[in-house]
Amino acid sequence: MKKILLLFFFFTSVCFAQMPGHLKGNTVLLPNGWKISPAGKHIQLDDLPMEMLESPDGRYLIVTNNGYSKPILDIVDLQHLYIKDRVSIENAWLGLAWNPTGERLYASLGGKNAVGVFDFKKAGLESVANLDLPHKEKDSFVAGISVNPDGSRLYAVQVFENTLTMLDTSTGKEVKTVALDAEPYTTLLTADG
Repeated sequence: MKKILLLFFFFTSVCFAQMPGHLKGNTVLLPNGWKISPAGKHIQLDDLPMEMLESPDGRYLIVTNNGYSKPILDIVDLQHLYIKDRVSIENAWLGLAWNPTGERLYASLGGKNAVGVFDFKKAGLESVANLDLPHKEKDSFVAGISVNPDGSRLYAVQVFENTLTMLDTSTGKEVKTVALDAEPYTTLLTADG
């Protein structure tokens, strides 16, 4: 009898339990049974957002999405809180950087071992070029990137190459590549460049 009661209790608790997902209001039920109610407003992005970067004027946010679907750069209008545009790209990974004026965006193209160059205009992003990085390792990829304060140099790390490469942004040519002691994930310049 005890086994039957336990089985009945298990069956009813499984059958009548709430499924994870959105509940009333802003509350979300997580798979572990916890509930969260995030503060602020929410915008639905594509799967696996890897990095977000605010435009120099603070008006837009660029988000790189790199999940199961085709990689996308979302352009979020921060003033009106909506996705202004979605730009499909062939490859992507963690890595976004603006030039100093905010007229040009650089995005890591991940396994393509390149950095995409995009002109940013009111209409959205327009692909201009790809800056190829030298590489030897077949499975290596470009991760984090940054641009120096005057916009003349772009720095990019390649994860399995264990390298940091400096590129000339006007020519796209390699200026210098240095070996690193461990797998790098991203770059960060000091305030003075």
